[in-house]
Amino acid sequence: MELELYQVLLDEDTAVDPRRYGKELSDILGNTALEARMLIRKARGIFLEDLDRDRAQKVADMLRRGGISARAVAATEIPPFPQPVRAVEIARAGEALRIRCVSDEEPAVLPWADLGAVIAGAVALPAYSETFSSIRFDQIPALRKLDDPETRDLLRENLILKMELPTPEPPPATGDQTRSAFELIEERWPGKVRVYADLVGENLRSWNRVAMDDFAYTTHAGSVKLGGAWGFTRFFQDIQQMRPQALRPMTLKLAAGGDIRALVFPRIEDFHRYSTWEALRFHFQGASPCPQSSSSPSPAPADPSTGDVS
Repeated sequence: MELELYQVLLDEDTAVDPRRYGKELSDILGNTALEARMLIRKARGIFLEDLDRDRAQKVADMLRRGGISARAVAATEIPPFPQPVRAVEIARAGEALRIRCVSDEEPAVLPWADLGAVIAGAVALPAYSETFSSIRFDQIPALRKLDDPETRDLLRENLILKMELPTPEPPPATGDQTRSAFELIEERWPGKVRVYADLVGENLRSWNRVAMDDFAYTTHAGSVKLGGAWGFTRFFQDIQQMRPQALRPMTLKLAAGGDIRALVFPRIEDFHRYSTWEALRFHFQGASPCPQSSSSPSPAPADPSTGDVS
């Protein structure tokens, strides 16, 4: 009989303290406390994967005892949903969006009512990933593979010191209220981060991904195509108007403005994993109202009178 595997999913985007849970997690998983702390540091909403039922339930119980809402979900409970398809042009067409992807000749139609979740995130470009991550997990060799005991012990001690640092909290929003958060990102971090937005359809039927620097938005037939930060700002304003419940918490944090360094994902794989979790969370929990009074995107600049800015 094939072993059924489980995931442990957090119900909220909560920072799990590796100092508090490292030892207990290592006892559950049967690895070292250092390895357990590294797993916690790497985890976000999808906390752990590929566990047997007993270990998954123990991990979820451990988190719940600490006040962190989590659930053990069997792989068979997770519905299949498509990989994200890159969209390059979106047009508002009444009660729907017309989305043109790179591989399609004709745009797909997504009614506003079928837009389930919008997950936006800033991702560091490869040359700047270390700017936004104090620990490069993908470049850390396995300690057991190091032959030199002195090197192994030195690396272990350095890692332990980094593991002891508290997980940074996102800074409060202090954005320029006269300009949108996306304009400020474009101005302050040129060539260092790329902003994405994932559009997930109801029941996980569709998944489109747009990049702020490679996308055009049209507000109505015959209007000028808006690209870059202008296009993103106007697009998010329309989402706020037509489907505010689709805006997920990370999206609202990014759109609130201010210092984004604690919000940036070091790699696109990290954003993809986070977005997958948000899609699953939306699927299991459904849409929940998000605060809108202080987190809605700033007013968009006036449309240019001529030309194409896409």
